[in-house]
Amino acid sequence: MVHLFEWLGRKKEKDIFIHTVEHFEKVLESVVALKEAIKLFVEGENRDELMKLLHKIAQAEHEADIICRKLVHDIATGQILPADHENLLFFVYRIDSIADCAHAAERYMALWEGKFLESAGQDLITMTETAIESAEKLKLAVSQLNNRNFKEVLDLCTEIEYLEDKGDDQMREISRKVLSSSLPVAHILLARDLIGAIETISDSARIGANMLRILIAGL
Repeated sequence: MVHLFEWLGRKKEKDIFIHTVEHFEKVLESVVALKEAIKLFVEGENRDELMKLLHKIAQAEHEADIICRKLVHDIATGQILPADHENLLFFVYRIDSIADCAHAAERYMALWEGKFLESAGQDLITMTETAIESAEKLKLAVSQLNNRNFKEVLDLCTEIEYLEDKGDDQMREISRKVLSSSLPVAHILLARDLIGAIETISDSARIGANMLRILIAGL
């Protein structure tokens, strides 16, 4: 058995790491499409274009799942220390959950009829941007991990923590507006689930950042 970073130095395992980056690219494709979809959702005018974006999110999430399954198999069959093995698998699953959250959000938008609460529309867009920024910074941290720029990785992890806290504050403000609105109860429940799915992207990014800290802790 070998340490994670010795493992990553081998050609085959470097290829696995490249596939991890490819997986993350597909995950980001889903959340970037989510950002575009949220804007159309808030505007509430171009339903056909919105549905195309929702399909794009679902497709990207499906493709990310396919890559994830292959990654899990490759990591599971690699010669790596048990602790690193478990942490790396958990990290891959956490990245994949970001796309799962985007997929959940698109399902809630597909169920929504009419226009979103006008007073909270821009807040929803802003919260989505915060969530996506946290995912993008995690992707950058992964790239810096491959370059063994560990200080940069840790700095990015701190920034992700800040974004997750910011997202929590934004979620509370939107939730307050939704709960005090005159929306039907069904729409309030649907809005709650939509807001929660978007905010969980930031949560997943923060957990991923913590996993990166664990992976490099002994170096």
